[in-house]
Amino acid sequence: MTKTAAILVAGVLAFPGPTLAQGHDPQRQDEQAGQGMMGTMACPSPSQIHKQKEALNLNESQVERLEAIQKEVAEAHETDMGQVRPIHMQVMQALKGDEPDFSAYEAALEELADHHVNMQVRMARASQRALEVLSAEQRSNVWYGMRLMREMKRGEMMQGAKMMGDAECPMMGGNGASG
Repeated sequence: MTKTAAILVAGVLAFPGPTLAQGHDPQRQDEQAGQGMMGTMACPSPSQIHKQKEALNLNESQVERLEAIQKEVAEAHETDMGQVRPIHMQVMQALKGDEPDFSAYEAALEELADHHVNMQVRMARASQRALEVLSAEQRSNVWYGMRLMREMKRGEMMQGAKMMGDAECPMMGGNGASG
């Protein structure tokens, strides 16, 4: 396999779909924090970069630095989740009963939004620090892999929309007539 082909394969494998955190695995929590925000993030998470250590030819020092960033992200994510759980409860509680408390509901949603903004900024900073661990060539390879993944996902979405259209879904471009 050529180096370009290896990078292509690594890029495809580096950026899987969203995963759910299970237990207290720091890498999984880093993935969850990064993956859950990929819609608004332009950078890969530290764990996504770490997973490609062979393809990127990372040295031992780089791997150690990425692992330290991953651990930091996982610990912050755990703290964040502990802080937002009670707010989620406040959101649900405000809507209970015959007369929902929309003021309390709005206040809880605003507090929740503030937490999510802070979490995204923290994750973006961690992603930037992880990219700074890499050489210019390694960063270029990461960006190339991300671009390939976006193109693949876009292609999958287009294929899904086409299939929906073929399945007589007028909202997705189908004409509603049986073939």
